[in-house]
Amino acid sequence: MSYRNGKLFLESKTHVIELINEFGARVAVCPDWNGRVMTSSCDGIDGDSFGLIRVKEIETIDPHSSYLAYGGEVQFSLSPRNGPCGLHGTAHGYCEGPFEIDSAPTEPILRMRRVLHIRNQIGMHFDLNIRRTVKLLNAGDVQDIFGHDIEDAISQENVSYVAYEAGSTVINVGQPLHRDKGLFSIRARSMFNAGPNVIVIIPFRRLVDEFGGGEHSDLELYYYGRSPRGMLRQLNGNILLHADGRRHCAVLVPKTQAQPVYGSIDYRAGVLTIVRFNLPNEPERFEYLSDRPTKQSQETTPCTESVLHVYNSGDAPDTGQLTSPYYAFDAFSPTAELAHGESLSHVQATVHVSADSKTLDYLIQKIFAANYEQVYNSMLRQE
Repeated sequence: MSYRNGKLFLESKTHVIELINEFGARVAVCPDWNGRVMTSSCDGIDGDSFGLIRVKEIETIDPHSSYLAYGGEVQFSLSPRNGPCGLHGTAHGYCEGPFEIDSAPTEPILRMRRVLHIRNQIGMHFDLNIRRTVKLLNAGDVQDIFGHDIEDAISQENVSYVAYEAGSTVINVGQPLHRDKGLFSIRARSMFNAGPNVIVIIPFRRLVDEFGGGEHSDLELYYYGRSPRGMLRQLNGNILLHADGRRHCAVLVPKTQAQPVYGSIDYRAGVLTIVRFNLPNEPERFEYLSDRPTKQSQETTPCTESVLHVYNSGDAPDTGQLTSPYYAFDAFSPTAELAHGESLSHVQATVHVSADSKTLDYLIQKIFAANYEQVYNSMLRQE
């Protein structure tokens, strides 16, 4: 889908705000759809649409459901959904709801806000002010986040890119929050279009010898659906996932293993996607509240150890559910016992780079210590 077609479809359903620069970068945000960054382009209005826009689901979904499966490059929600302190089923709004716009149309940053009153399964009430920002990043911003070498590479004449930062801050305006009554993490979900030539790269601090090497393996992998044979490999300190949008697989990255950056390569389109989020220096010292997919089903149970979930999901004709092939990243903030007036934040920068293979190879080596051809040969050459 082109960015133009995606934008026109979104505008037929909801209000869309665009952030644009003179170099062809475009970012489409839908304030009424929970402030979602829906999609982006690095080549102007007729460039490729990077974010997943779930057209079939948008056309048919109940707008009053607790989760609107619209897709989007960066979605805000709170976690966990399930368990004794879960938020799912207690109230509409923990992952959906309209944001009001706080910024002027001429400002380079989009500021949004909303008020959220919810409770968890054991009856703890949360009174929260949510602040959300989206801004385009220039080459200098990219340098600050990723380093001088990366800024030099994307500033070449034959390279196009779109870079933006999306941040969410949750302010407790109610009673103090305590662990025994239930806390929450901020979850940022990023959904992209899957394809036969897309490879996800997940850096780890250290790797194990074998996937699923035992109940206490450092690398936690949970599968559902068909066997993920051939989908996962290790390369130079990274886990590679074939994001084909056909087979179902989930990878949970423990806080003892996590790095603050991850991404993907689309070998057909010649696009590298890089995401960096504000992971603490010592994440193992913090508690996270996410949901762990079980091996038997797609139901979830609470998880306090993982900071990043990676999914590959596709059509499910036997279930009767409408699905669009996609791969997704869920990145979580630490949780905290917030006093009145205290806040919790999650910020992540997303960069899509369209370039020749030499430039992409340079970027992959600098960011992931991997090689463009090695990744391709490891995951796609034999298929």
